[in-house]
Amino acid sequence: MAVYGHPILLVETFVDHSRFAGTCYRAAGWLKLGQTRGYGRNAGQYYYHGTSKTIYVYPLHRKVRQLLSSPFLAPELSGGKKSMINLNAANLDQPDGLLERLEELRDPRKPRGIRHTIVSTLAVGICATLSGCRSFLAIGEWAEDLSQDLLKRLSCRYHPEQRKYIPPSEPTIRRHLQPAFPRILQIYNEAIL
Repeated sequence: MAVYGHPILLVETFVDHSRFAGTCYRAAGWLKLGQTRGYGRNAGQYYYHGTSKTIYVYPLHRKVRQLLSSPFLAPELSGGKKSMINLNAANLDQPDGLLERLEELRDPRKPRGIRHTIVSTLAVGICATLSGCRSFLAIGEWAEDLSQDLLKRLSCRYHPEQRKYIPPSEPTIRRHLQPAFPRILQIYNEAIL
């Protein structure tokens, strides 16, 4: 925890099955996941060497599958940031959830040139803040790290040429959050709590 800023939940090792059977790992409770494809890494580059290895993992936390497969980063893994709530349990895109409540806000912008809806930008900003982000820069970085599935859930813009969902940038988030902040607090209190 002190070195990486979050607890270690799972450890992995690779066994050259052409030389070893991995008996000691299996006897110690390690789980066999499968085999690699025969690639190695050197100086940041992957290269094919042709020797596959067996992958073993050992869970160090009893809820490791749940924590690592959750759509949002679990509060236990926030790296020292104190999360206000667990977003995996929050009502975001269900009926009467955060997105539905944010749609009640009027967008003060002129329609021309709008790339991100006010709903998606505010939803990203709120979720990032609830996850422990304390600055606009941190919120922008949090948004950049979201998966495509989460960007879709938060109603982010789909870019047809790039064929992916695009998060709002830090300046866009800043422009939308500053004037809407008083109303956001009211929506947060009604929808999340």
